[in-house]
Amino acid sequence: MVPKPFQVRKVTWKKINGQWQELVRASYHKVYDGIGAMYSRVSDLESKIIAMEHYPEYGIHVWGAFGKRKLIGLIMGTLDHSVYVIWDLFVHPEFHRCGIGRALLKTAIRDSRCRTVQAEIREGNVPSQQLFLSLGFDAKYSATLYESELV
Repeated sequence: MVPKPFQVRKVTWKKINGQWQELVRASYHKVYDGIGAMYSRVSDLESKIIAMEHYPEYGIHVWGAFGKRKLIGLIMGTLDHSVYVIWDLFVHPEFHRCGIGRALLKTAIRDSRCRTVQAEIREGNVPSQQLFLSLGFDAKYSATLYESELV
C-alpha cells in the first residue's frame, strides 16, 4: 500500500546515503541493467551498488520519492546543456503501480528544465517501457552489445 501522501523532491546524494542502498537492494533486478552497467562491469546487485557509489563524481541530479520519511523511489541522471540522461529509476517493489515512477519522472523533467530526455531501457524491462511510452516517449534506437573475452 502506498503511503499517503508521498512526496517527490530533489535531493543530494549525500542526504540519502544509507537509504538509497536499501532501496536498490529491494528493487534491483538484472534485467534492468543497460549498456552503461555492462561498460562499468556491473554483474550483480553488489557491483551495482559499488558502481552507484561513484555517481557523485559524474554530477548526478537526483530526485527521491518519500513516504513517511522513507525513501521509496529514486530517479537520477546527468544534465548536459538541455539534455537529461536518466541513468536509473528505482521504485520499491511494495509500491509498484502506485504512480511513484511516473511522479519521479515527471518531476525530474519539470525541475531539470531540459528540452530532451533520454533513457536506455532494456528489452526485458516491459514495465519501464510502458511507463515511458505512456508519457509520450518514442523508442528511437535498439542495440545489442557484442563481447568476446580475449585470452
